[in-house]
This record gives sequence, structure tokens and C-alpha cells, in this order.
Amino acid sequence: MNRKAKTYPVCVKVARRRRIVLLGALSLLWLFVLLRGAAGMLSYANAPTQPSSYVQLEIASGDTLDSIVTDYCNDKLDYRSFKREVVQLNHLMDEDNIHTGSYLLIPVYE
Repeated sequence: MNRKAKTYPVCVKVARRRRIVLLGALSLLWLFVLLRGAAGMLSYANAPTQPSSYVQLEIASGDTLDSIVTDYCNDKLDYRSFKREVVQLNHLMDEDNIHTGSYLLIPVYE
């Protein structure tokens, strides 16, 4: 007795193909999230944890907190975290309210 190959209707084949594509897309998304998290953990692990020294900086005319933070923030530091540290270190209530002639204490990371 010859057995015929089982044939499925087109709608079943399309549904199976969609499931396979969806599973592949979800797998790629999961892999991307996993690799992104690992890269973030590595960059955080390489960031310096303690400043090597501090600089006392006199605020000149036209200086803003953003311009000062940009000058002293290096590649290994997160800009927002460094700015938050400068604000907390100098007890600034309003980061836009710095005055010419005042001094800021700036942490320096090597």
C-alpha cells in the first residue's frame, strides 16, 4: 500500500511560516537586549569610581555649568552622572544659577 505525503492547506502553511518568523524576530530581539545589557555592564565596570583629585575653578563671565562639565567630563564618565556629582558636591540648588567670581569644586578622574 502506497502512502501519500500529507499535504496541508495553504492557510496552515502560512500560519506556520508566520510563527517561525515571529519566533525568529523575538529571538533576535532577545539577543540584542542581552548583548546591549552586557555592553552596558562592561562600560560601567571600566568607569573610575573615585576621583583622583579635585580642581577649584573660578567661574568666568559666560561660563555655564554645562560648559564646565563638558570641559572636565572625560570619555569614561557618564555626562549626566558627572554633572549630578558636581551639583551635589557644590550644594547647588539651581544648576543654572552660578555667578561670575564664585568657585566650583570639580572632581578630576584619570
